[in-house]
Amino acid sequence: MDLQENAKTQADGAGRLRQAGAVPYAVREGHVLFLLITSSSGRWIFPKGHIEKGEQGAEAAAREAFEEAGVVGQVMEDALVCFDVPLVRKGTQCEGQLCLFPMRVAYQEDKWPDQGGRHRHWVTLEELTALVDDERYVDAARAIVSLQSVDAG
Repeated sequence: MDLQENAKTQADGAGRLRQAGAVPYAVREGHVLFLLITSSSGRWIFPKGHIEKGEQGAEAAAREAFEEAGVVGQVMEDALVCFDVPLVRKGTQCEGQLCLFPMRVAYQEDKWPDQGGRHRHWVTLEELTALVDDERYVDAARAIVSLQSVDAG
């Protein structure tokens, strides 16, 4: 199963649990801004979660972005990157895989499902680099900035 096909299912060929995440971004005055949220431990991350039965990876990323950050927009069908992550399933630690999908934000709601447990913050790439402790998230954001530069050219 290739990367893009794997990004669309609940489990990969090795039986690892699959997650999808959105990399929410907007372009304002020629600058790419990214939306970060706080995790349950207070770290700054992108919205992410499990792929539900019957859901494609991009659909799950869009759902998680709305539930966790209150944003709606266009999610690209192809993942920017997929990587291994530790997950907890039914109280047991297991291997998982997270695929991150670019999401151009169209609008942001004032109220959203996980509002009580999350903070959200729009940042530049430079600010994101200082706030996020997972270099793979930073690499995904850099890829979006590169894509936007190509689109503008």
